[in-house]
Amino acid sequence: MHQNTRLLPYQRREVYRRWLQGEKVTVLSKHFGVSRQTLYQVFKKARLEVFGNYSSMNERYRSIAYGLRKLSTTERALARKIAKRERRLNCYEKSEPGELVHFDTKKLPRLSGEAAIQPREWLHVAVDDHSRWLYADIFPNKTSYSSAIHLEETVRAMPFRMETTYSDNGSEYRGRPDHPFVATAHRHGIRQQFTRPHTPRTNGKAERVIKTLMTEWHRRRSFLSREERRKFLYAYTRYYNQVRPHQSLLGQSPIEWLEAYLARLKSVRNP
Repeated sequence: MHQNTRLLPYQRREVYRRWLQGEKVTVLSKHFGVSRQTLYQVFKKARLEVFGNYSSMNERYRSIAYGLRKLSTTERALARKIAKRERRLNCYEKSEPGELVHFDTKKLPRLSGEAAIQPREWLHVAVDDHSRWLYADIFPNKTSYSSAIHLEETVRAMPFRMETTYSDNGSEYRGRPDHPFVATAHRHGIRQQFTRPHTPRTNGKAERVIKTLMTEWHRRRSFLSREERRKFLYAYTRYYNQVRPHQSLLGQSPIEWLEAYLARLKSVRNP
């Protein structure tokens, strides 16, 4: 095993949970294929509830995140007024980043050569209604536990504050107060909204981004392993957010749209 082997966010949560339940570090080290030293670093960060990979945000991205998270209540109200005045034609959208974030899942196909008994993995997506900023990851299933981890990682990765989640009525998203996804949303002060029962198509933005992902990321390449598939998903997500033009954003990428959003606020605040 290699000392610098990296665990994925959901694996870090799982190894930390099992360690808290009493499993020995030596056993966990062999099971996850990482060194004991790596696990001790995971446990150290886990005590601070840090489970994500080291941020790959460049300086441009950090600047946007800093600017958006500094917005006051007054500035957010101003942003809504500006957005209403400049609303894109024939396009329903929320007025500011993070106001509504769409969540959805899709069962991924098995890779070429995989046995029929091999469990299929699940794609989890979160897309911002206003800017189309995307956070996507792959999990072994779509349980409430996996969905809660995805929500937690989305909150940490987003360059803006999330106000409301929007999803279907599936058991991975909806339940009692102790439901993992519900509890995670509550802990972050995030509200939940749901599609009308038996009408999942009303979550159109999430469905469209899944279709885009499957077309542009998954079907254009034959992956040699599940790990390679996951790595290409991360690379495509960066491309989607920082480079890919979006028709709904007037040809801009999500990061360009967010930069323009901040610039509009500054121009009104400092005429």
